[in-house]
Amino acid sequence: MRITANRLVRGLFVGVLAIAMLAPTVALAAPAGNSTRAAAVADAQVQQLEQRVINALRNRANRFENYAAMLERHQERLLALCVKVEAAGGDCAEVREQLRLSVETMEQARVQEQLAAGMFGDIPDAGDKRGVFSRARVQARASVQMLQRSRNELQTATRALFQVVKDLRAETSE
Repeated sequence: MRITANRLVRGLFVGVLAIAMLAPTVALAAPAGNSTRAAAVADAQVQQLEQRVINALRNRANRFENYAAMLERHQERLLALCVKVEAAGGDCAEVREQLRLSVETMEQARVQEQLAAGMFGDIPDAGDKRGVFSRARVQARASVQMLQRSRNELQTATRALFQVVKDLRAETSE
């Protein structure tokens, strides 16, 4: 029994000694593994952010271009109606001026949208992501406001054309 107790004590001592020797090695090795893992996680997060920005920009560009194309079709239809009204003897100078303003404002909106898209694209590489994002949002709102201004000018041109047609009808009925 005494021999077994000595062997048990020696085995326990060797086990504790082995654990004591391995513990610092594991402690030193653990941060290196965690930093590599942390770097991999950070890279994955940056890639996810870049992908989200790309998707958001694509969706935003699609919505903007769809709305702009709709406004341009309306501008073309209004211009075609202007030609017909002028052929009938109406004066569409005011309508044409409003259409010109609408087209210029549309071009400015496109420039503003390109600036906003560039600013949104810079977000993943920026140090101050929140600041860059807030400035990009302000720029994006400015582009949408320009697009809305173009729409309002187009509506004004439409109303002016209706008034010209109404006046022309009144003249022809007299």
